[in-house]
Amino acid sequence: MTLILPPALAALPFATPTLADALVRLRQDLFDQLTVPGLVPSRWADGDLGRAIDRALDRYSLVAPWVRTALLPAVGGARPYPVLAAPSPAGPPWWVEGVECPSGCYPRAYVPFQERTQPGLGLPAAPVAQPASGGALGGVYLYRVTFLGIAGETASSPPGLPVSLLGQAASVSLPIGPVPYCRGRALYRTAAGGADGTQLLVATLRDNTTTAYLDALPDDDLAATYLPDVEIAQAATGLQDWVNGQVAARWSQGAYRLTACPRGGLAVVPAGTDYRWLVHLKASSDVSGAAGYHGVAEGAPYARVFVVDILSSGMDWRAVTSHEIAELMINRWLAAAVYGVYAGGPAYFPMDACDPCERVTAWHRYGRGQEIAVSEFVLPAYFRQDAPGPYNSQGTVAAPLTPARGCRQEVVRAAGAQTVVGAAEGQRGISAPTVDAGIGRQARHGAGAAGQRISALWGAAR
Repeated sequence: MTLILPPALAALPFATPTLADALVRLRQDLFDQLTVPGLVPSRWADGDLGRAIDRALDRYSLVAPWVRTALLPAVGGARPYPVLAAPSPAGPPWWVEGVECPSGCYPRAYVPFQERTQPGLGLPAAPVAQPASGGALGGVYLYRVTFLGIAGETASSPPGLPVSLLGQAASVSLPIGPVPYCRGRALYRTAAGGADGTQLLVATLRDNTTTAYLDALPDDDLAATYLPDVEIAQAATGLQDWVNGQVAARWSQGAYRLTACPRGGLAVVPAGTDYRWLVHLKASSDVSGAAGYHGVAEGAPYARVFVVDILSSGMDWRAVTSHEIAELMINRWLAAAVYGVYAGGPAYFPMDACDPCERVTAWHRYGRGQEIAVSEFVLPAYFRQDAPGPYNSQGTVAAPLTPARGCRQEVVRAAGAQTVVGAAEGQRGISAPTVDAGIGRQARHGAGAAGQRISALWGAAR
């Protein structure tokens, strides 16, 4: 007699998870196999068994789903995400479980995500901008706009035509989204002369009726919209813990308090004083190549951090901010220096606390498992010749007044009416000095051509 066997099944349960395999196994369980093909018909048709498998799979998946994780690239500044095609190894996604926030930090943290469906809103038409009175914007600007719905933000519109302003504001005509699903619009703009694709948030309109918006927001304030108030406040909490627990403690200083000023939260921003230092978060640098710097203006120390330039360079704005704060703590008036020997002659070494090890980014833990990126800084022993180490917490600095490899220590030597400034490069040797006739260190931290010296990594204006 002829013995007809069913097809050989794969050893692994999910090696070949096809419907045909499932039908063979189900017929085995139901004793409904074809014993003599063409002569003895099956009791159940493939379509009937397929529907039964679908219902069983749905019910079983509710209690024991076969969950696969996939990282989906998101669209910058918008909420849409790509849907994986069915042939993908992960299959089509069922839901978005969480979103990495903040992104790019270790350890990775994911916040819950609630997805709500909505009809497609489509892409908005390009906004139209025209010059208007009532502002002080100068330059050429490009605008984009997005729709806001219950499921988030759409991709942006095409860019509008460039608008040239000369000490003016811009009157921007906005498209209306589909009713009733559109809940608002978000308007984006470049800085003066910025390229398309570098637009930053100008305003969020929480309605679908406004058709015109008067934009007079200065370019410097665009950075404040780039960082949410919540992120800035969270960074202030972490930086305060780092300042008091690490920098102040290692340098025998008292406690500091860091306060994040929300946009519009203060009627008048307090003026800086010798005991109150303002750290300004700006969009783009006013010193070519500088990610941040600190100085003294009108008798008050201050710092500026350029958020958009930092993020576009792949750096962490919080680390740059910590760099400037730490250097303000150690040398707020830009006048503290130690006397030593450089190249066989007397010299002064300015007490810049982060420059000698600035290429090291550390992670400071605070609160309940939270972390923040901070700059490494030198310890007091670094500025004492012949003092024993350690000279910084991570051991990258090997000797006093000698920066880590690739980092900097400014050196000032008096030569008659000239000030000679060199940069000791640690193991990379000594760079050729530059000469600024009659210009002292204090002047070089202010405005003017001599203020264009910038550091290699953080861009602290020299």
